[in-house]
Amino acid sequence: MLSLVIPTHDRQELLKRKLELLREQTLKEFEVVVVADGCQDGTLAFLADYRPPYPLRVLEGPGRGAAWARNRGAEAASGTFVLFSDDDTFPEPDLLEVHLQAQRASPGVYQGASRWESGAVWRPRRRGPWLRWTSMLGSNLSLPRELLIRLGGFWEGFTSYGVEDLELAYRLVRAGLRIRYLPEAREVHAGGPSLGDTAKAFSAGQQAVWAVRRHQDPRLAWELGVHPWLLLFKRLIYALPVSSPRWRYEAAYAQGAYQAWRSR
Repeated sequence: MLSLVIPTHDRQELLKRKLELLREQTLKEFEVVVVADGCQDGTLAFLADYRPPYPLRVLEGPGRGAAWARNRGAEAASGTFVLFSDDDTFPEPDLLEVHLQAQRASPGVYQGASRWESGAVWRPRRRGPWLRWTSMLGSNLSLPRELLIRLGGFWEGFTSYGVEDLELAYRLVRAGLRIRYLPEAREVHAGGPSLGDTAKAFSAGQQAVWAVRRHQDPRLAWELGVHPWLLLFKRLIYALPVSSPRWRYEAAYAQGAYQAWRSR
C-alpha cells in the first residue's frame, strides 16, 4: 500500500482543498497521514471533524519544522511505500497510482513533476531518466518506507525553511542510490515561484551551511553554493543594485549562508 504523508503548518484552507482533491484519485486504496506541526489556525479542529472516504491519520507536532513532521508521518505510516506531498500542492487524479505502479515495478526513489498555478513549470536538472540530486524536492517524492528509515529519514537539525530535501538527496546518492524522474506523476503548486520571499531565501542559505557542517564535505558546499570562497565572490556581485526577484533571492540566500558561517 501507499501512504501519503502531508506536513502542514497553519494552512487550513490549502490543506482542505488538497484533502478534497484526494477523493478524486484513481487509486482507491491508500492512506493519508497529516502531521499538523504547531498549527494555531484551527487545522486540528477541522481534521477532527473531517470524514474522507480514505483512511486518515492525524498527528500533532510542537512546531519542529518540515523535516521533523515528515519523519513522524513516515514512522506512523502503514504503507510499504511513502509519498511525501506538501500542503500547498494539489495532485492530478492519477498521481498516487503512477507512483505506486512505479514502486511496484522497481522500488526506489521517484520524483514527480510540478508546475505552479501561475503557469510556471519546474524544470529539474537531469540526465535521461535520472535526476540530479540538487533538483530533488521534498514534495511529490516517493520511496520505500524501510529505505527512508534505514537512512535515518530527514535530518531534524533543520528547523526552518529549506535544504532538508537536498540534504536527504545527498545522503541517498552517497548510499549508491539514484533518483528517477517520474514526469507522469504531476502536481500543481499553489500560486507562483517564491522568488520574492527573501526570508525563505535567507533561511535556506543558513540551513545549507548547517548541512555542510554536518557532513564536512567541501564539495557539498560548492554544490549548495555556500562555500566560503564562493560567498566572498557572491557578496561582491549581489551588492550591485539589481532589482530582479531572482537577484534579490540569491542575495538573501548568500547573506543567510554568510551569517551562518560567521556564527560558528
